[in-house]
Amino acid sequence: MISDLEDKFDEPFEFFVAEINKEIVGFIILENNEGKFWICNIMVKKNCQGQNIGEKLFNFAIKNKNPIYLWVNVKNPAIKFWERLGFKKVLQEELMIRKL
Repeated sequence: MISDLEDKFDEPFEFFVAEINKEIVGFIILENNEGKFWICNIMVKKNCQGQNIGEKLFNFAIKNKNPIYLWVNVKNPAIKFWERLGFKKVLQEELMIRKL
């Protein structure tokens, strides 16, 4: 299963998973964009949240990587998680749309 995923992710992406009893319970995807590392996605199974799995995944994935960036919707409750990991807001944007 993991080998199938590895074939789909190539540089500049890195993909890490967390397992409990050989079951994947979370993952994180990073992108290296000209030396700036971006968190593309991180997820932990709902029934495994609150066990520091996301924090452990994050800390493992970012070893020797600096700086780390991410986009977060201003209404996303995960902002508290990211702030706890040391992230600070540097920009707030507004999304606009025009439909014809």
